[in-house]
Amino acid sequence: SWAGDDRLVFSIARDRLYAWGLYAMSVSDRRRIVTLNTHDLVRVLGTPLARPDNLLVWIEKSAQNNGRPGGVLELDLRRNALSDAGESDHNFRSAIPLPPNTDGVLRWFLDREGEVRYAVTHRDGATGISRRDAGDAWTPITLDLLRNSPLGVDKDSSVLIVAHLAPDGSRELRRYDTRNGSFDPALHTDDKYDFSHGSVIFSAGAREIIGLVYARQATKQVWFTPEDNELQAALDASLPANHLNRICLL
Repeated sequence: SWAGDDRLVFSIARDRLYAWGLYAMSVSDRRRIVTLNTHDLVRVLGTPLARPDNLLVWIEKSAQNNGRPGGVLELDLRRNALSDAGESDHNFRSAIPLPPNTDGVLRWFLDREGEVRYAVTHRDGATGISRRDAGDAWTPITLDLLRNSPLGVDKDSSVLIVAHLAPDGSRELRRYDTRNGSFDPALHTDDKYDFSHGSVIFSAGAREIIGLVYARQATKQVWFTPEDNELQAALDASLPANHLNRICLL
């Protein structure tokens, strides 16, 4: 995973119970490898825009807690996990705890600022979703997760982008306001293919939702703006036929 323009975060398989090991390297100084975590099973979530030298990682299985799921840690990419004196957690900056009354988290969602904003949780065989507000307070959200699959967080962090199952069986891409439980009109509809496992595309600058990628007979990239549709059509026309040409935004 890229953490900024100059830093790469990567894993190397190691002979450990849970972990592969998580490391960071600066492209401009490839001889210096920073150790981020070597014991837990972790998944990289992203980098907060306000703190570009930090990294948010999800402790999926904690070595200190017998492999049980943990919350999210914020690590300093510039400092090794162990200090020269052998003290642990030298790169630890802060922790985001699990939402209360849950057995674990199935998925975390970051907002457009790169901050942890939502958690899809499970307990006693049931799933739920909570929103992280000021002061690390978690607010349970009323959303039927059997009919709505969260795909991302809108520019307004109180609004989720969801794949909604309509009464006629089609899938609709909609905005869902977690404050009042209302849905906006559909941004995209597909009556044959389920895009609940797709991914939404946001513009780099304005962070507006501009597209959707999901699997049909082949991977399909849907654009919501005329400019992006024209660009896709121009690329498809200029490249060999019967190929998938995906536009990747950085």
